[in-house]
Amino acid sequence: MIQNLYIIYIGRIKKFIMFKKLINVLWTYSPQAYWIWLWTKTQIDEKVKAKVKRVKKAVKVLKNK
Repeated sequence: MIQNLYIIYIGRIKKFIMFKKLINVLWTYSPQAYWIWLWTKTQIDEKVKAKVKRVKKAVKVLKNK
């Protein structure tokens, strides 16, 4: 009886691991590449970088006063 439960438990663990591997492969080769491509095409990064530069300049000016 206990052996059968262990076999069932091991079978479920193997199925779960296989499911995780499948999801990982699907994510790695489809949406992840799409999102990386999409974010490289946006101008959000440039706007954020410019804003950070402006904030740093403002902080320097305030420290010098």
